[in-house]
Amino acid sequence: MLRPIAYFIAVRFFRFFFWLLARVEIRGRENIPPHGPYIVIANHFSQYEVPLISILLPQSPHFFAAEELAHYWLMRLAMWINDSIAVRRGQVDREALKRAFHLLETGQTVAIFPEGGITTVTIEAGARGELTHEMHDQSARHDARLLPARPGAAYVATHSQVPILPIAVLGTEKMGENIKQWKRTDIQVIIGRPFGPLGGENGLRGREKRTQLDQLGHQMMQHLAALVPPENRGVYGEDGEVV
Repeated sequence: MLRPIAYFIAVRFFRFFFWLLARVEIRGRENIPPHGPYIVIANHFSQYEVPLISILLPQSPHFFAAEELAHYWLMRLAMWINDSIAVRRGQVDREALKRAFHLLETGQTVAIFPEGGITTVTIEAGARGELTHEMHDQSARHDARLLPARPGAAYVATHSQVPILPIAVLGTEKMGENIKQWKRTDIQVIIGRPFGPLGGENGLRGREKRTQLDQLGHQMMQHLAALVPPENRGVYGEDGEVV
């Protein structure tokens, strides 16, 4: 009973927050599915994509979130309000996957950042299973360029067989510094057309399975790369191909 009330308050707080501190332009609202199940994928240039996407979609998605974020009381509260899927990075977290599949099977929406984190430092540390909650200077990817996909998003997509909604968010990487200077931030949200379900060859194991997941992860990121200007595509190059 408490969580719906807290969520109601949080939504209204963040709507006021972004109204006050940002100018948000949204394109592609017509591409949002009327109901779940579906997977939301998005770039992760800062910590602000989570609340922004949450208040934009009619069915708030359950975000995958690194469980070490719960070391911060505010992040722990946010994860509780969002009913996030806490995941232990650097390993196959079967409990997190089981919960994600259950949510999708019951018609809900799950959100995941295919890049696996905000910066290369936190992504690499997470892949090694190291805690990253003390990296206070890693809260924004200031160059706003896409990074390679990690295999987790592709695994969830191939095993759930639900549509995927790509959402690109530009400008949030500037919010932290702009807030300190009492400046509003221009933010663009581009919602692409749903695609999928994502297919893959069954029965693969080990290195072959990982190679397939890497390829499918890049395919997912290419849908995001197509939504942003060439200068933001990073490793996905001007034409969306991995470079």
